[in-house]
Amino acid sequence: MLKQLFFIIILISLLSFSCKKKTNPLILFFSPNTLSYNKHPNDVLKLEVIGSSDNNLTKFIIKTCKENDYSTTILDTNITGDKISYTLEYQLPYYTDTTRIILEFILYDNSGDKTTAAISVTLFPQDILLTETSGHEMFSHSSVKYDAYNLSTGLPLHSETADSAVMHIADFTSDTLTPNTLSRKWVSYAGNKFVRFTDFNYPNATFQILKNSYNAGIKNNFMDNIQEGDIILTKIGNQAIDSGYVAIKVLMVIDQDSSDFDRYIFSIKK
Repeated sequence: MLKQLFFIIILISLLSFSCKKKTNPLILFFSPNTLSYNKHPNDVLKLEVIGSSDNNLTKFIIKTCKENDYSTTILDTNITGDKISYTLEYQLPYYTDTTRIILEFILYDNSGDKTTAAISVTLFPQDILLTETSGHEMFSHSSVKYDAYNLSTGLPLHSETADSAVMHIADFTSDTLTPNTLSRKWVSYAGNKFVRFTDFNYPNATFQILKNSYNAGIKNNFMDNIQEGDIILTKIGNQAIDSGYVAIKVLMVIDQDSSDFDRYIFSIKK
């Protein structure tokens, strides 16, 4: 009888143990449920990262790297609770060649466990033809007309009243020394640098050609001795951002007896 009772107790214990709820693992997944993408440089990758654990979550990390290269952490944040839903909007880097990058996601909980998941993105460079606008005019600083230019908007400005941050080019004719002689000199109150590139392939210019030509050229704080037919390259904005390149073709330089109608006529490609 005692042996039977002992057997029953052991059996109940085993059944009780087997009926206990199993612990859910630490999990991490994506929406959409895609693990590889084909994109172009500078595209924005958007996805939802979802994770959970029976324990409290503590940390969430996102790393990125070029395939077979060192990784860079783009997010490292402490979290609480047992669930996470994070919307990633990541501007993909720029490479001139087809390149595969890896995004790794790491989730930790307070039991010391972690889980990782990764997606790959293949970047295919996309070179595009530039868009040209023509008929732009910038007058002498000694005139009463527009003597500066916003290359982003393609609109002329008065240097006396415009914000210096948007005066990408401006005429540098002196009001007092030689007011009736066009200086043929441009400066940038916005901080642009200039590259004179006579052999630049302006008719067939693409973004990549423009970018490479500007980056390879000798950069100057001003551009003087401007002549008809000159090709002047510049870059608007932050030098670290891979955009804002502009090619300017000088069509005419008009220097009359007075300063009223002294001006440059040019076209822009960007």
